[in-house]
Amino acid sequence: MSRRTCVILSLVALIVGSALVLLLVFVVDSPIKRQLVHARIKKLVRAAKEDPLNACYPNELLVIAQSKYSFAATNAVVGLGEIGNSASIVLVPLAELLKSPDDFVSREAARALSRLGPLSAPVLGELKDVVKNGRADVDTTWFAAEAIGNIGPTAREALPLLRAKIGKSKILDRILLESIRKLE
Repeated sequence: MSRRTCVILSLVALIVGSALVLLLVFVVDSPIKRQLVHARIKKLVRAAKEDPLNACYPNELLVIAQSKYSFAATNAVVGLGEIGNSASIVLVPLAELLKSPDDFVSREAARALSRLGPLSAPVLGELKDVVKNGRADVDTTWFAAEAIGNIGPTAREALPLLRAKIGKSKILDRILLESIRKLE
């Protein structure tokens, strides 16, 4: 597929995705709506796995992940964590979702970055910020700490931060120790 074709398809996907998101935002939540959203996201994830060089699929997932419809956004973020290398082009906007006011979205963004492992290295700073500052939603902090450990040796600069957080929260101590072990 030529670069021009991919750009055109990306634009079409963004327009269609945006139209879908707008439609979903203005329609009352229902089981049918959720089934349609879930099916669309599942289809995009499958397509991204089958054609990892095509930027259209992760971009469309990102558009949905940035929507105001919590169910769709949360599921799209989960999908981004499942597509492996295809997600590398949307890492920075995915990391921005760590700051989402929707706790489900921020938690799944941290979990997605954790699942992506070493691919998440470019957003180490954002992950460190979450661990350093914490969140009311402790799950997001947990998965951010886990993501740092899953990045591997390139995240060693985070060791002082992880060590400093030990003992501050019994809930987080286990994952902090596990991440430290992975980085040492």
